[in-house]
Amino acid sequence: MPNEKALSGVQAKYLQQARSGSFGFIGGAYASRSIAADGERCINLYLEIIESGHGKSSAVLYGTPGLNLFGTLPTSPVRALNFYNGRLLAVGGGSLYDVASDGTPTFLGAVANDGKPAVIVPNSVQYAICSGGNLYALTGSSLTVPVGLTTGKTACFADGYVFVFDPVSLKMWSSALYDVKTFTGVNTSLAEGAADDLVTIFADHKDLWAFGKNSIEIFYDAGLSAFPFDRIPGAFIDQGCIPPFSVAKLDDVLFWLGGSERGGGIVWKAQGYNAQLQRVSNHATETAWKSYRIDDAIAYAHDDSGHFFYTLYFPTANKTWVFDTATGMWHERAFLDANSQ
Repeated sequence: MPNEKALSGVQAKYLQQARSGSFGFIGGAYASRSIAADGERCINLYLEIIESGHGKSSAVLYGTPGLNLFGTLPTSPVRALNFYNGRLLAVGGGSLYDVASDGTPTFLGAVANDGKPAVIVPNSVQYAICSGGNLYALTGSSLTVPVGLTTGKTACFADGYVFVFDPVSLKMWSSALYDVKTFTGVNTSLAEGAADDLVTIFADHKDLWAFGKNSIEIFYDAGLSAFPFDRIPGAFIDQGCIPPFSVAKLDDVLFWLGGSERGGGIVWKAQGYNAQLQRVSNHATETAWKSYRIDDAIAYAHDDSGHFFYTLYFPTANKTWVFDTATGMWHERAFLDANSQ
């Protein structure tokens, strides 16, 4: 029997229905390994609980939000977007653009293009841009290559510093305070809690999370003279990250597609510095993902009407799965390309 105290409200409702023999028609996606056990698919629909408790049903399915065309970049695909302080920057293919409020793009400069996501990080004064494994600095409309560091896979901002993960040295580099145009070799650090290569970095609540293949270390601003951040004692998680672009923040918490020496393919939710992570994927989603290539997965987060969505896109498999923190359920998203029919 399940531990009823650990069940969410939605899960408890369905347990009660199962006991009474009255099963609900609507729900999230859950296609188990045995079709005789459960074979639910939920595509372009998400569940919402009727919170008043007085509706005709306890829950309803709504269609996922659509998109309106805002503008078109001269080059594609769109690999990065960043909206900060009223300014929208975009990377399309191998070009950086400044996009006006009417969607009109202005070319700012060429960037390396590997077909993978790019990253645009503001520091209140400038922007650091990682694209195709290279690092760029944008001041106003002037795109340059920083002095001292020319390569970067991803970057993040915390406490006035831009931190860059360099895929060549496998180190974290710190910029000068509010200056991404100059890097020095002394402003570097390794995640040394385990014999584990870095995969990506991410800033959360002014802390720096260093994700390895099999482990995670968390750094805080210690005010040091070289690399300003230092490891938080005891903040070590024995679970890593497989796709570097699967880390996303929603509902004030980090989510990612994890991996370790014991295996992988599970989406985790952080719980502070606690090593006891919360698993948010389920057996059905994890079974589906076993047939995909997962190391190139890309995640992003958005919210809509009280629903916080963690969207996980698998480019090679061309599949998209979405987790809704409001209900704890997953659904799929898809569209029909008329040109491919």
